[in-house]
Amino acid sequence: MERPKVLLVGESLNQYSHLAGLLTKWGGECRFATSHEEACTLLGQQTFELVVSEMHPMHGSALRLIPLLEGSPTSLFCFHAIEDGCLWMPVVERGQSCWGAPALRPSAFARVLRRTLAEGRTVSVSERRMPESPAAPPPSPPQSSATPRADATSGSLRNPT
Repeated sequence: MERPKVLLVGESLNQYSHLAGLLTKWGGECRFATSHEEACTLLGQQTFELVVSEMHPMHGSALRLIPLLEGSPTSLFCFHAIEDGCLWMPVVERGQSCWGAPALRPSAFARVLRRTLAEGRTVSVSERRMPESPAAPPPSPPQSSATPRADATSGSLRNPT
């Protein structure tokens, strides 16, 4: 079986080091893009089950990916740092725009990631509310405040304080 492909889009690849480690551990194959143009190129070359991008309020680069993903099997999530945490916003779900859907807390998003990678497909909105399955990953070293990371006790993705 082919490993699920995940595209991580952001200005700095360092912000994804922990997340990429988790995704790889959970069975994903990660690719990186540091610009909108690079993301478009990669999306034109192969199909990804999941795209994760920063939400840039000033230029909305993640939102510019919506037309490229509509009608595909791909889902797009954006994260936005808030205070001591991070919100994960579903933008495209299995090729259908869902911009405006409720944001996910880090623990719920971690469950979506694990199930997506375990099943080799993106988990749907109705499946997001399912109870957590496998055990949470082991604790990880401290990260900078701008890096989404897993909460060692719940397997969630958050920004540490």
